[in-house]
Amino acid sequence: MQKWFEFCLRRACSFNNYEVAVVKKRFPRDIADMRRKAQVRITPDQAFQNILDFLEFRFTYHTRDQWRQAIYEGRILHNGECPAPECELQAGDSVEYLMPDVDEPSVNSQYTLLLSDFPVLALGKPPDLPVHPAGRYFHNTLWALLRNSGYGNIRFVNRLDRETSGVVLVALTKSGARECGKQLQAQRILKQYMVLVEGIFPDELTAEGWLEPDVDSAVKKKVRFKASCGSSVSESKKAVTHFRRITAASAAGYSLVEALPETGRYHQIRATLLGLGFPVVGDKLYGKDETAFLRFREGCLTREDEERLRLSRQALHAARISFNHPVHGQRLQVHAPLPPDMRNVLDFSIENEHHW
Repeated sequence: MQKWFEFCLRRACSFNNYEVAVVKKRFPRDIADMRRKAQVRITPDQAFQNILDFLEFRFTYHTRDQWRQAIYEGRILHNGECPAPECELQAGDSVEYLMPDVDEPSVNSQYTLLLSDFPVLALGKPPDLPVHPAGRYFHNTLWALLRNSGYGNIRFVNRLDRETSGVVLVALTKSGARECGKQLQAQRILKQYMVLVEGIFPDELTAEGWLEPDVDSAVKKKVRFKASCGSSVSESKKAVTHFRRITAASAAGYSLVEALPETGRYHQIRATLLGLGFPVVGDKLYGKDETAFLRFREGCLTREDEERLRLSRQALHAARISFNHPVHGQRLQVHAPLPPDMRNVLDFSIENEHHW
């Protein structure tokens, strides 16, 4: 049975693989203590018992002594305060578990500031930097880096996968986030991606179809693109992407392609390109062999995997984003140059193309 605290954590935040939330320190109130936490509310049938009994019998993945130790260490909060083990619970009370920190993988934290025009920021995210806390990543995320830099309660307007580089738009106020969200829903925020794909891509191509769960995949979160006029799968979502080939390295066997998504679906560009027969260079999940993703997850990629992938990450870059400023309404456009890893692969191939 899944641990109840993990279930509550998943309800608290809708991140992909591991769920986290932020709790503010009670003393002093103006200091944000960013911690992994889980929180539950006491129901009437759980009331009138002490907190140690509640923890022991409801959450059996720790022993009674372990829960007592967590209380003494200040990792259990009752209505925001550190309780005694015999503290009696009442209906509606809040019980929080501040989880201990875990070792996190190192990341590329060298993001760049592309635009600062309150209440919005545009950042250039490097590859290998998660945007949100998820899985093993909490402090080593763009969210945490910005919070630690004093930006406060930020809100991301668009999201990029950990391996994807490029422009990330950030709102610094609720009203700014709300206005940008309206533009996103109305498709007034335009995004341009640059992507290296396997094969020689056509000059231009519009892919219109459906994204639906890939029931044949060993990876639950994977989706697949189905080019058709409709889909009978209830979970399917319409997806439209416009592609244009920028250049190609014939001998190396790949192309640099511009992608303009008309819709904004989960893994839309990567899944669509795989469905078209042009997987993204370096893509372990939507590449030539998805078992590479399983080996990568276990930390055991082979040399053959690395050679086949060509690049250590998926070669997808959010190159440009345009939107209306949420306050004065001026149309703004932000550009993030092609990152060195993609540029080096492309320059090497194009340079050697002249000798082939």
